[in-house]
Amino acid sequence: MALYLVLAVLIVTAIIAGMSLNLVLSQSRLTHHSVSRMQAYYAAKLAMNYAIEMLSQNDTTWSTPGNYTICRLGCTKDEPDLPGSINNITVSIGDPGSGLNGTRKLDIVVRYEYDPNK
Repeated sequence: MALYLVLAVLIVTAIIAGMSLNLVLSQSRLTHHSVSRMQAYYAAKLAMNYAIEMLSQNDTTWSTPGNYTICRLGCTKDEPDLPGSINNITVSIGDPGSGLNGTRKLDIVVRYEYDPNK
């Protein structure tokens, strides 16, 4: 009888340990994904502020409407560094007067990679 009791306790303990490990791994993946999304959000804010700064300084490379890319390896000189999961940021600048109250329209797309195995 004691042998069956010990086996039952071991099986229950193994099941609880497996469930706990699965829960911890799931939480770890969720946290990693949340960090990647937050990095993408703040990278988009960085791109928006950077584009506004370049436009306010009448920078000739940013003054014409079109798409501009901020890359990890520096597509152009003097670009800001990007966080780990961000591959690149595309900033689309519209014509003068295309935004609200005569401003320029800015569209920002952040491409980030989330690898659940990391």
